[in-house]
Amino acid sequence: MKIEFDEKSHTYTIDGEVVMGVTSVLDMFPKGWLVGWSCKMMAEHILSKLKGIGETPSMQEIESLVLKGKTAWREKRDSAADTGTDIHAIFEDIINGKVVTVKDDISKCVDQFFEFQKKYKPKWIATEQIVGHKELRYCGTFDALAEIEGKVYLIDFKTSTSVKDSFSIQLLAYKKAHESMGKTPKVDKMAVLWTPKEGDKYEFVVYDKDEKLEWELFKSALMFCNHFKIWDSMGKKYYREKKK
Repeated sequence: MKIEFDEKSHTYTIDGEVVMGVTSVLDMFPKGWLVGWSCKMMAEHILSKLKGIGETPSMQEIESLVLKGKTAWREKRDSAADTGTDIHAIFEDIINGKVVTVKDDISKCVDQFFEFQKKYKPKWIATEQIVGHKELRYCGTFDALAEIEGKVYLIDFKTSTSVKDSFSIQLLAYKKAHESMGKTPKVDKMAVLWTPKEGDKYEFVVYDKDEKLEWELFKSALMFCNHFKIWDSMGKKYYREKKK
């Protein structure tokens, strides 16, 4: 099985066939909090810009603020993604023994990473591992494998505002793909190392849940994504032609 990843398009292929990525599958899960968060980003953008306009903004200025405010959530999301990428790269360099330069805005995350290393003393086995499931045809990249107190942990680094329920499903999908490829060493436990950008305390969250339900959830979401992809490429054309 040959797995390839195109970083520019963020696309995985198995033996030349484009397949779903783990995080893309998880995007199908409900995220009701996003509506409130995007409204908050819009409101914050408009209020911050109003301060520089004056007491009586014109209708044109108000319309411009609203239009730009509608995409404020996207700018915030992309900025957070870029920061997360930088932090992951620094963690990887630290693991590989490289000298790193740390910007002030992510220094707290790096400090927390060193605190984690001091407490748990992980023996790092691998970083940035691309895995793919032979039968179910999906791929993903997890952050690290490490031995801690004699057990092998599959670890993902997170810098989000909170530890989300879907993290355990993401880790399980990586673990199942790792196992389907017959990779060694065998994974004993799954964990998230959460180092928030705002705050001074990391969390090392180990998942010991019953995997059966979460694995069925992921497989169902993957099936939906694959069926939707087929419908999107063929179904709409079929219905348009049928209507004619």
